[in-house]
Amino acid sequence: TGAPSMCVPRWRNRRRRPGRSEATPGTVADEMLACQHLSASDVGMPTKTTADDRLDRELVTLAAVLLVGAVAALLDTTVVSVALPRLSDEMGAPVATVQWVSTGYLLAMAVAIPAMGWLVDRLGARRTWLAALWCFLVGSLLCGAAWSVESLIAFRVLKGLGAGLVLPLVQAIL
Repeated sequence: TGAPSMCVPRWRNRRRRPGRSEATPGTVADEMLACQHLSASDVGMPTKTTADDRLDRELVTLAAVLLVGAVAALLDTTVVSVALPRLSDEMGAPVATVQWVSTGYLLAMAVAIPAMGWLVDRLGARRTWLAALWCFLVGSLLCGAAWSVESLIAFRVLKGLGAGLVLPLVQAIL
């Protein structure tokens, strides 16, 4: 009892050939378990799925709600690019100016992402999530009421700040 096994797994004895790894991950794990005379359940590896292993209904609901918010932010990154020529005509602005509608949104998203960690530490994940959604919602409403291309760009930046917080928050909360 208790004497360590002296067997050496086959994957350690293999010569490494150029362009090939030493062994496939499944083979290495299986050989290590066999060498130590352990089963998968002895080392905490899952063997069969039982009713207790299923995800909680609350977790699935939370994931669904978070993903709906994330999908809205993701779709908004590209959906405006289709309307840029029409926005240029309607607002009487050159295309180069109207392109800042998309660019400002994406830059605001990039700026907001690093701030997410600090905000979650200060306010908590729930408050940060709600603030990000409110920022995105208010930005969306203001974009619909924009009276000039400059105001539309500014409102898209506000919307991008909210979207930039929503996307990493989904991962942080889950």
